[in-house]
This record gives sequence, structure tokens and C-alpha cells, in this order.
Amino acid sequence: MMRRNGFVYTVVCSIMLTNLWTPEARSQQYSTNTDPKPILRRLINAFRTCGPPHAYQILGPQLYQTIFMQTGGMGCYQQITAAGSVTNMQVEDVEQLPAGPIFTVRVTHQSGFLVDWFIGFSNYTGKVEYLTFVAASPASPAPTIQDGPTGAAGTSPVGIPTNQTAVISGADSDCAAKWGTMCQ
Repeated sequence: MMRRNGFVYTVVCSIMLTNLWTPEARSQQYSTNTDPKPILRRLINAFRTCGPPHAYQILGPQLYQTIFMQTGGMGCYQQITAAGSVTNMQVEDVEQLPAGPIFTVRVTHQSGFLVDWFIGFSNYTGKVEYLTFVAASPASPAPTIQDGPTGAAGTSPVGIPTNQTAVISGADSDCAAKWGTMCQ
């Protein structure tokens, strides 16, 4: 039932895409009981080895575009590649935000490098919508949601920044400034 001008096809695709993003159609509900480690492990491995491509499908569109731009379309980060494979992961903190939970996870790599990850899951999209990492040291305290992403020596996060940090209408301004779209 596709017309030559593609109008019917376009309308059907638009309706299908719209339905994929409605709360009723989401495939995953996340809570503070969700274990973020399997998803984060897959993403870290993808950022370390530049793939496989399906590993990035859990990322929200804006976050995916940010990563694409930062990595020149390759999908991997030099810092993570140099750190080596993951040898240990420990969930340090979790908080339920309006859009879904955000977790802090301390990761130890094969090289001994410690990294604190902040990963936010959206119940609106069923995707990872927030992701950033900062270098840590054995002497640094465990990361908390309250403190947000700061590095081992109080440095700013490196790697994947928030995709939106503007104050979101109707959201708590402190939350929105720190966690962006997770506070909608």
C-alpha cells in the first residue's frame, strides 16, 4: 500500500517510530533494584574495542550522537582502551530521579586503573540517557549521586559528558543542572 511519492510509507514509519517512544511501548522498566553492571560492562567493552555495533543500541539517540561525535564515529575512547578489560565492578550509589534511576559504579580495569561511572536509565525511552566517567584513585571516597561526577583530585569528568545540562522546565533546577534529561 505504498504510493509512488512515499507518503503512505512515511506516515506509517512516523506512526511506528512515535509508538516506539511512548511510555506504553517501552520495553524496559528500570528501578533502583536494577543491576546496571551487565549493561555498563557491555558499553565499556564497546568503548574499549570500537564495537560491536549492536552494543550501542541501548543508548538514547542524543547520547549516541554525542559519543559518535566525540569518537569520530568509531565508538571507542583512548582512555578506556588503554585501561584494558574490566576486572571488577561495584555499585556504589543509586538514586531514583524523575525519568529513572542513576547509578554510580566503581570499575577496576586490567591495568589497575580505577574509574567511577555514572549511568542513568530512562523509563520513558528504555535507554541509557546519561553516561559519564571520571578517573578515581584507591584513596578517593566512593562516588555518590549527591556529589555528582568529579574526578579523583576534584577534576572535571572526562569522556562522555551529559547530553543536556540546561535547566529543564518543570524540573528541580539543581537536579537538572547536574543530571539533565534524567530530571524531566
